[in-house]
Amino acid sequence: MIAVIISAYALAASPCSLQGARLAFSIDVLRDQGANEVALPGNVRLSIGREGASVISVSAQDEPYGYNLIYRNAHGPTESDIAAWAIQNRYYPKVRRIPVRGHPLEIIIDARDAETAVDKSDFTGVRFTGGKAQVCWRHGAVRRQ
Repeated sequence: MIAVIISAYALAASPCSLQGARLAFSIDVLRDQGANEVALPGNVRLSIGREGASVISVSAQDEPYGYNLIYRNAHGPTESDIAAWAIQNRYYPKVRRIPVRGHPLEIIIDARDAETAVDKSDFTGVRFTGGKAQVCWRHGAVRRQ
């Protein structure tokens, strides 16, 4: 039974294979890749950046003003962050689709391959131990305000 589940997971299609989805970033969660950005339709810029060793932030900013079009929580974790502690504690699903406010775009985050472990030396109590995460985007999604 376990072998069947593992095989089904291994063969599961990436969320980036959704119709019209495009890979923007494939991220090694252990390697600091610096700030990276990709231009999206509608003068939107998708970017990723590190917030310490255990959080990768994802934002979608409008040009030329620079406002983040992804809802961010004032306190606590944000759905668009790829955070080791949030993955370890299952705070958000490992695969999530996030609308871009005011645009027919959605961001798809796939952190199924990100590995974590408890680490009391990290301020969050959890660190990445390996794996990858993908950030994709798709045009034509339902516009949500």
